[in-house]
Amino acid sequence: AYNLNGTYIFYDTQEADTPGLYRMRTDGSDVTLIAAGACNSLHLTSANLYFRMYGTDGVYYHLPLSGASAPSVFMPETTN
Repeated sequence: AYNLNGTYIFYDTQEADTPGLYRMRTDGSDVTLIAAGACNSLHLTSANLYFRMYGTDGVYYHLPLSGASAPSVFMPETTN
């Protein structure tokens, strides 16, 4: 799975020794591990990356593209 914006490519790899969600610049430099393990359902907005960890149906995580914080569970407020 992968998704990209004008600056970064966000991708999941399941190589035996380094499975996880990564970010790298569009020129292939600056590879950074975002989350270890199998990820899927990568979605980008102008401000955040949203994704799921494999096997956690119904739980989404989000990460600000600014890098201001680590990934956290996405719990939107709802009204009835």
